[in-house]
Amino acid sequence: MNRATPFFFLGLLFLAGYSINTQARDLLAQTVTEAELKTLPPYCRDTEWFPDRYGKKREYWINRMGPSFYHMHHYCWALFKVNRSLKSGVSKQSKTSLWQDALNDYNYILHKATPDFVLLPEIYTKLGVLQLLRREPIQALEAFSKAQEIKPDYWPAYSHWVEFLIKSGKRNEALEFAAKGLKHSPNAKVLREQYRLLGGKFNQIQNSNN
Repeated sequence: MNRATPFFFLGLLFLAGYSINTQARDLLAQTVTEAELKTLPPYCRDTEWFPDRYGKKREYWINRMGPSFYHMHHYCWALFKVNRSLKSGVSKQSKTSLWQDALNDYNYILHKATPDFVLLPEIYTKLGVLQLLRREPIQALEAFSKAQEIKPDYWPAYSHWVEFLIKSGKRNEALEFAAKGLKHSPNAKVLREQYRLLGGKFNQIQNSNN
């Protein structure tokens, strides 16, 4: 056998895998409904592997977001899969599969995005939400913390964790975390309401900032 033969077969296997993945993406794209598209950010229509396969405003989003937009179809797919998993009637097995696929897509865009990509805080926060669905709170907190590190005043990175703490019966921790978020984003309505319901005193936050 020629020494190059194994590499030839490896190449065929790679191409076959790529072809299968491409077909799977195309088939899934065909199932995306208009109602589902409306739940996603508007730029998702202009990313790869969505119904229009590169929309008319693609160049606009690239100019606005930078080269990381070339990979944003993975973020949109992750959002889509999580949304679909939360629909009524979806089996536990399907949920698990959709969440794993979404996790892979989140990790892909986080790996490919540039360090200054404007949507990193949002993506890390959405990853944290997914980790909570997967009952992985340690990983969720890591994702939320990364979002806060990049953009300290990004309030959703605090409020999702506060909600989790409340549901877990850890009200004191939730109160402290809500206060932490309000120090950076004092006008965030969701955080303010969470803080109020937890019995927080807004003058205490104002005094600590002085």
